Amino acid sequence: MNMRSLKIGMLVLFLSSCFVLKAQESDKLLQLLKSELQVTMNELKKQDLPPYHLNFRAMDEYSVNISSSFGALSNSNAMRVRRLVPHVRLGSPELDNFKYYSQGVMPDRRGTMPQGVLLPLADEFDAAVREAIWRETLKRYDFARSQLKASQTKA
Repeated sequence: MNMRSLKIGMLVLFLSSCFVLKAQESDKLLQLLKSELQVTMNELKKQDLPPYHLNFRAMDEYSVNISSSFGALSNSNAMRVRRLVPHVRLGSPELDNFKYYSQGVMPDRRGTMPQGVLLPLADEFDAAVREAIWRETLKRYDFARSQLKASQTKA
């Protein structure tokens, strides 16, 4: 590799990283999640059993299904869904609510893991997103408390 190729490669890498950083700064949902993570953790630390770890996983999924028959389009649809899955960990890394239970969450009625709470697709609904985060996190916190007790009993 010659010096010119190396310089071009470094420039492309630098510009790519600048673009990613700028995109993260302008991503309204990401900024909202960061601030709510801090607020939520501060509120839960006031509980008699504070979490030692809290994280939010947000998924913005876009899927398109296209069907054809003999080369002709017979059906197509697109769907976009935004979900949030908070993980609340109580106890300690050695023994917590995740110890004996997969991902520390409760399965739904069909026995599968819950998909999290749906979030509005539009970024201008901050209050609705905050409310959804808070309610789902409290649900997960309450369940984490019961799972921690079960883990301690089992241990």
